[in-house]
Amino acid sequence: MKSNLFNKRFAALALAGVIAVSGFAVSATQNLNTNSNIASSGDTSNLNPSGPSDPSDPTTTPTAEPTAAPTATPTAAPTAAPTATPTAAPTATPTTEVKNEVTAITLDKSNATLKISSTKMPTVTLNATVEATGTVDKTVEWSTSNKKVATVKNGKVTAVNGGTATITAKAGDKTTTCKITVKKMTINDTKLTVQKGKTVKTIKLTTKNDSIKSVKSSNKKVATVKNSKGTLVIKGVKKGTATITVKSKGGITQKVKVTVQKGKVVTTKVKVSKSKVSVKKGKTTTITATATPDYNSTKQTFKISKNTNKKVAKVTVDKKTGKITIKGKKKGTTKVTVKCGSKTKTFKVTVKK
Repeated sequence: MKSNLFNKRFAALALAGVIAVSGFAVSATQNLNTNSNIASSGDTSNLNPSGPSDPSDPTTTPTAEPTAAPTATPTAAPTAAPTATPTAAPTATPTTEVKNEVTAITLDKSNATLKISSTKMPTVTLNATVEATGTVDKTVEWSTSNKKVATVKNGKVTAVNGGTATITAKAGDKTTTCKITVKKMTINDTKLTVQKGKTVKTIKLTTKNDSIKSVKSSNKKVATVKNSKGTLVIKGVKKGTATITVKSKGGITQKVKVTVQKGKVVTTKVKVSKSKVSVKKGKTTTITATATPDYNSTKQTFKISKNTNKKVAKVTVDKKTGKITIKGKKKGTTKVTVKCGSKTKTFKVTVKK
């Protein structure tokens, strides 16, 4: 009987504890109903579950009420996503290494033509532009493919003879080129005296990488002209003057002034480039003798007609050009006379130790 009563009371208490989770009022009502049921069974000794109990009775139910579960509803975790956008870590820009190098070289000309018409050689200057990155030496090195046609120094190209050459400019490992074309047409004299009725063949033209295009006389009544393989065949027609013009296919022009006279053409005057010459013993120097009209007109040649002291200096002369060569032999002085036709000129030579 006691065991049955205990079980009913325990079930009532357990139920009260469960209901307490849902609310205190429901738990209290349940307790009242449970007590009524116990009373109707006839055992009223333990109607008050909260009354004192005998600690020595092993069947005594603990009087402590179950602790009510907390009624506070846990705070729900925030569901809103953070509005702050995380700051992206800065992206490092890769550092590009700058190379120290020449990237390009250019010239202001890709080709050029030079024309040789006299003993003075024509020139052209090439200007180079060097492009580079970083710190680099922009010095330009110049070279020519044919020194017999054209030479180059610091971009200045000088013609030497007719032909073609390639000029190369280099900076670093970059190069560029310019093609040089040299045309040549020279003449051995620009003045000529001709006797009326006579023909002269002493005026000659020299061409290289070029050729004669035309030959013309400004006055055919005074002088006529023909080209014979580079030699001008000029004939005096009557007294007067005329200009002979020669043009090449390469664009070079040469002119010869022709004077026609009645009488025989002879030397009328001789000159020397220096009247006093000084030279050291064992050394050589030169001067020039000229005749008017010159050899091409008169066919008269130069010669050394007199040397007062051949032991002091040796003196020679080119018969056609009048170039005089003087070599000192021993200390002293001498007087030398050069002659062309019937005309002469004397000059003094001093030899020093």
